[in-house]
This record gives sequence, C-alpha cells and structure tokens, in this order.
Amino acid sequence: MYCISCGAEIPDDSGFCLKCGASQTEPLTPVYAAQPVVQAPVSPTNVLVWGIVGLACACTFFGSFLGIIFSAIGMKKHRAYLNSGAAYSTKVKVGGILSKVGLGVGIALTVLCVLYFIFIIAMIVFIGREVDWSYIF
Repeated sequence: MYCISCGAEIPDDSGFCLKCGASQTEPLTPVYAAQPVVQAPVSPTNVLVWGIVGLACACTFFGSFLGIIFSAIGMKKHRAYLNSGAAYSTKVKVGGILSKVGLGVGIALTVLCVLYFIFIIAMIVFIGREVDWSYIF
C-alpha cells in the first residue's frame, strides 16, 4: 500500500504513514498525483510583440523582406502557443492576426521592391546607351 499524501510505501494495515504521519483513513487528494500546470512555450506578450514587429517591418518599402521573416516567426510563436493548450487570450489573437497581415503586406511590398530595383537597373543600363527611338515614332 502507498501513502495517500506523500506516496511512500507503507504496510497494508497501517492507519497512518510512517514517513509523513498523514492519516490513511481520510480521503485526501494525493500530493504526488496532482496535475502539472500547463506552461506555454511562449507568453501572450511575446506573440503580440512578434506580430507588431513583423507588421511594422513589412510596411517599410526596403525592409519588407524583414517583415516576412518576423511575421513568420510571429506565426510560429502563435501556433506554438495554441498547441501548448494554454488559455487563449486577446494578445495571442491580435498577435496572430498582425503576423498574418504582416506576412501578406511583406510579400506584396517585397515584390514591388524587386520590380523597382529591376526598373532602376534597366534604366541605368539603357540610359548609358544611345537608343534609336525612330522605330517607335
């Protein structure tokens, strides 16, 4: 038999525990059988901060690629928080939304930025040449 308080092994006919002295006749919640508290791998504030940073970087034209990276990290933190089984909060929800918006905005502005650089490079290449425009007019 085992003690209902501390889990120590005691004789079967014992009325109390020889180790902790707890009575074995009272129905107690065993200490050793208590459920562990679920700890989230990340805090709700951490999810929110990554979402804000991701969206803020995504909204800058030349730093939009960083917005993609930070938003992806925010989405990963959001997913990890949800999979941990911890209580869902407003910070987690807002952080997840901001991360998704930041990812979309970051992708769109990165594409525009790449097109802008291609246009600038093309202009530099063609301005240096004498172009015959007569075939157009």
